[in-house]
Amino acid sequence: MKAPGIAQQRRLALIVVITLTTVLVAFGFGETIIRLLAAQTPAGPTFLDTILLPRSWADERARYRDLLKQVPTSYLVPDELLGWTVGPNRGPGMYCSSSEGIRSAAPDVRYGDRQPQHRIATVGDSFTFALEVPFEASWPHRLEQQLGSTVQVLNFGVAAYGVDQAYLRYLRDVRPWHPDVVVLGLVQPDFFRSLAVYSFVSYPKWTWPFAKPRLVVDAAGKVRTLNVPVPSPQEVLSVNAITDLPFIEYDLGFDPMEWGWRTYHHSYLVRFVLSRFRGSPEQRDRTSTEAIALNAAIIASFARFAEGEGSTPLVVYFPSRSDFPEPRREKAAVLTLLREWGIRYEDLTSCVGQLGVSELFSESSKHYSGNGNERVSTCLYPVLGGYLSRDPRAARFRPEPN
Repeated sequence: MKAPGIAQQRRLALIVVITLTTVLVAFGFGETIIRLLAAQTPAGPTFLDTILLPRSWADERARYRDLLKQVPTSYLVPDELLGWTVGPNRGPGMYCSSSEGIRSAAPDVRYGDRQPQHRIATVGDSFTFALEVPFEASWPHRLEQQLGSTVQVLNFGVAAYGVDQAYLRYLRDVRPWHPDVVVLGLVQPDFFRSLAVYSFVSYPKWTWPFAKPRLVVDAAGKVRTLNVPVPSPQEVLSVNAITDLPFIEYDLGFDPMEWGWRTYHHSYLVRFVLSRFRGSPEQRDRTSTEAIALNAAIIASFARFAEGEGSTPLVVYFPSRSDFPEPRREKAAVLTLLREWGIRYEDLTSCVGQLGVSELFSESSKHYSGNGNERVSTCLYPVLGGYLSRDPRAARFRPEPN
């Protein structure tokens, strides 16, 4: 007769063997499924919309060198202050620009030749630029038509800008026009773009081969600029290691652990788990807090500069798809600070939301459709019309922009 202790040990061993076998079978099944279904994208193997880390700097350099070959035909050009901007006299095509690098119906337009009674400038990202619709359907153009022949609306929007780049574009490119009103357009993703330095690090699916400036708030509460002059794409791609990029430590998406290969990375399943669940809630909270503080400081600085130039600053929040049905906390926190500081803003979520999400956005896109742009201009018309009707400076002399 077997001793009870030996029988118990055998049962325990059997349980361990069964458990290990189950785990190994499940691991093998998961590994096989991910390897079969992972898509080989330019940014690396991707499964369930998740890029499998680690990333290869050598592969990134090769990919962006190929992308650079397309840049000469783009309406975007590298810029030492802004990272990238709209080039002058671009077109023909859907996206054209004036001789001043402002969105226009066709190239070779000179907005400075006109001396309107009122001038409005808009600055921001792709929602301000009105990406994915022709110039005639863009909300700044529609707004100009609604406001009448005495008003000129200049669209300084640039695709993929953060609040920081929009602010710097205002300081350098908008101020010389001495507009009556400056509209600073914001969307939720802009708050986090302000924390990036290299777009391909924080947003690996993007195809922007550009670096960007990084703003910080110093001990005196002043907004200060880092990474200027911004390295050109060629300079960025010339470094041998990603850690050699200037100010890379200021990029919210940079984690040295995500760029180093280890033995366990041979497993796609391990790579998927590590990629899908990276970043603790505490880290995400710290990033959110930093985004709120930095962007609020940038917007406050923008408002002070605009008022000092004699312009009316107006911050406009454009809801993106992520705002329906529930916006994230960064928007609410930033707008709350603006309200406390007495900075004018318009949250268009309620007004444009009346159109309905399916009609507001282009199909399978994050940007506004033609109807969405028309709705934006309808929502802003009474606001800006009211500002202009109260402006006693209509007849003042307007210096030519430099």
